[in-house]
Amino acid sequence: MTSYKDRLAAAILKGHAKQQAKHDRQTADTKERKRKGRPEASIGRKISRELEKEHGIVVFRRTTGMFMTMDGRQRVYIGQPGEADYWCCVRGRHVDIETKSAVGRQSEKQKKYQTLIEGQGGLYVLARSVTDVYEALADAGLMEGQGNG
Repeated sequence: MTSYKDRLAAAILKGHAKQQAKHDRQTADTKERKRKGRPEASIGRKISRELEKEHGIVVFRRTTGMFMTMDGRQRVYIGQPGEADYWCCVRGRHVDIETKSAVGRQSEKQKKYQTLIEGQGGLYVLARSVTDVYEALADAGLMEGQGNG
């Protein structure tokens, strides 16, 4: 028969092995994401830099999702489901920018958020490139000397 200390040590080692395996999986996932790149994040950075550099428009990045507290006991939710990745104000009009890769698709929550923003008079842009943002702003009459709005 094993002692209490031996059983406790075995339980701790088993727990540690599970934690290590989870960490190894997460590390492998992170390395794979870095290897593949994050096209949506890259597009967003380009949009943000271009609008600020060329037009003085400050673009803000939104952080949304669910995170665990440091002790792992509580979930913390940031933002609203479906919120766009970026937002700015152009000539007094609220603009939301959702970045997508060439093959990325909007989720149902993102579509509902788009409907909400547009219903309140805001502009929602689904952007796969900087050009998409410029075209949407021009179409809305928000770029100097451009657009039909």
